[in-house]
Amino acid sequence: MPACRDPQHERFARELVEQYLMVPPPKQPQLEAYKRAGFAPHRGNCYRLARRREIERRVAELMDEAREYLDIRPVKALVRVDRIADAKLPDFYEYAGEGEKRRLQLRNIKELPSRLAEALAEIEFHDDGTVKRVKLHDKAQANFVLLKHFGGIPEESERAQPQVNIFNVLSPEDQRLLAEALEADARGQAGSGAAAAPELEPAGEGA
Repeated sequence: MPACRDPQHERFARELVEQYLMVPPPKQPQLEAYKRAGFAPHRGNCYRLARRREIERRVAELMDEAREYLDIRPVKALVRVDRIADAKLPDFYEYAGEGEKRRLQLRNIKELPSRLAEALAEIEFHDDGTVKRVKLHDKAQANFVLLKHFGGIPEESERAQPQVNIFNVLSPEDQRLLAEALEADARGQAGSGAAAAPELEPAGEGA
């Protein structure tokens, strides 16, 4: 059924489902959902609203949808990604015919094992209904997901931060003086008439 006609009733139905799915569930899920939906707390009113036919049907529908998602476990999702990463196009072909007529052809889609069927992204058919072409899901992306899951790719916060260039924090004049001092030192002239290295100030600070 579609969403409840009253937006606040729809929110109540959704909040009620959220309360039912909590572990452990609250002692008064109807009252908690009633408050979260924006109603003033009232036990009698919240139970009456929860028993309305429209609300009961909507809650049942939302619970059915929630059960579908609850069936998706992380390990199950990981297995599906691994099948995409591991699938190889030659596995979708088989030999048919004998002797000179022996040739490769696409395997019967309905007979593919799960490890191959879940790797399919698109199927193109001939006019007679036979399979003309198959396209697999992105193996590179699947491998990236697996690497990240198993720690092969560091999180953004763990990646090496760019090194700070000292010249980025010095004023233009101090940059010039430091460059001259470094150049003089490289030529072996430091201490032989060259000025001592100046005291430098960070850029943006007053002289």
